[in-house]
Amino acid sequence: MTDLDFAPAPEPVDTDGDTLPDAEDPCVFFPNTLLLVRSAFSGIPCECLCGDFDGDCIHSATDAAAVNGCAAFIRFDCVSERDEVAPPINGFYSATDASLINRVAGFVDPAYTLECGLRPKGTCGGDTGVSCF
Repeated sequence: MTDLDFAPAPEPVDTDGDTLPDAEDPCVFFPNTLLLVRSAFSGIPCECLCGDFDGDCIHSATDAAAVNGCAAFIRFDCVSERDEVAPPINGFYSATDASLINRVAGFVDPAYTLECGLRPKGTCGGDTGVSCF
């Protein structure tokens, strides 16, 4: 036996400080709570839904319009690290961000195609085997 046999187990990592260890947290960079409500359209937890600007758990033209307003500096309640979806992820919204969200809202593209700086890519579609609809 060595001293390592009696060493305490390392504390689990919790990057966003929401008390969910990263290994169990669907939103590693965005504080969320148990139990997560999942979007009926995408299967992605609502608190993690990339591009859902107004937080109503669906992508809509309203989300795209809000992002467009942020890009044009018409509105200032923007948290781009959360919902900015088009590279470069640099802290500023663009018309491209709004367009990509609008494509998802219009069912042209699936929700998992949106990638945000502080939200996960998605938990449905693609090769996940989980239907988004």
